[in-house]
Amino acid sequence: MDPLRPSSRLALIVGTDDWSAHAVQSVLEPGGYRVLRTFDGAQTLEVLVGAEPDVILVVAGSRHGEAVELCRRLRQEAPIVVGTAVIMIAVAPTSMAQRLAGLRAGAWDILALPMNAEELLARVDAYVGVRLEADRIRAEGLVDKVTGLYAVRGIEYRARELLADASRHHLALACVVLCADPQLEKEPARENNPVVSTRAVQHVAGVLRSHGRLSDIIGRWSDTEFAVLAPGTHAAGAVRLAERLGRLVEATPPPSGAFMPALVVRAGYEAVDDVGATPLRAQDLLGRAHTALQRARVETGLPHVRRYSADLPHQGPP
Repeated sequence: MDPLRPSSRLALIVGTDDWSAHAVQSVLEPGGYRVLRTFDGAQTLEVLVGAEPDVILVVAGSRHGEAVELCRRLRQEAPIVVGTAVIMIAVAPTSMAQRLAGLRAGAWDILALPMNAEELLARVDAYVGVRLEADRIRAEGLVDKVTGLYAVRGIEYRARELLADASRHHLALACVVLCADPQLEKEPARENNPVVSTRAVQHVAGVLRSHGRLSDIIGRWSDTEFAVLAPGTHAAGAVRLAERLGRLVEATPPPSGAFMPALVVRAGYEAVDDVGATPLRAQDLLGRAHTALQRARVETGLPHVRRYSADLPHQGPP
């Protein structure tokens, strides 16, 4: 093993083709990887609850379609850290249509065996390098590793930037903090299921990422809460934004075959018409919206979108 190569990297090899899986393993382990093996989708999803592999290699074997479907399930259902490459290993000749199907299902690359061992290791190392760089950025506290959105520090940093710009130009700025509460009355046994919880968080994050406006800054504010900073947005616009995102989160179906509890979205917001005339700190803007959300969550008879008011007991960041 190369003494300069880190030995803490973890590779997950998925597939029932033992010969091919062993061939890949025999290359990765001398190259400094620890290796886990799983054999089907259900087992893989279970392992991923407690493991965070740096790379996932799906061995296609003779059933290419099953490998494509597994790649799709991994991307849609598995709690995979953002930046983790899923690589499909083909052990039989593949057509262009099959390769495209794999890429569209979420595979980062399609590699074919037999392959020179040094080339295989170099390709895997390159993809793991992307993951390690993403980890470095997350370690600085600006990006959330589960959703890929801004973390608390990141959203606060961007809030300070937006407030400074809005103050100079006397612009409006709003902050919406929302939460999607699962309705598990019919499925109480799933309430503390980590796969279900992670899937719900990733579902909400995906909807916000897909349907937020280009100017919005979106982050994960706590385990189940998300913050949206909306430049140039007054109170009425903040309400429309919260209602639109809430409807989309509640109405967007889960990935095919995946259990997702019904979600009810509640939101709190604060909006300032002229930041230059009403100076406000980033912590206060975010904290007020968070406080309004907590009131919206406990007073279920009220509308699901609540504005901050001075009579509400202030609640700081989680």
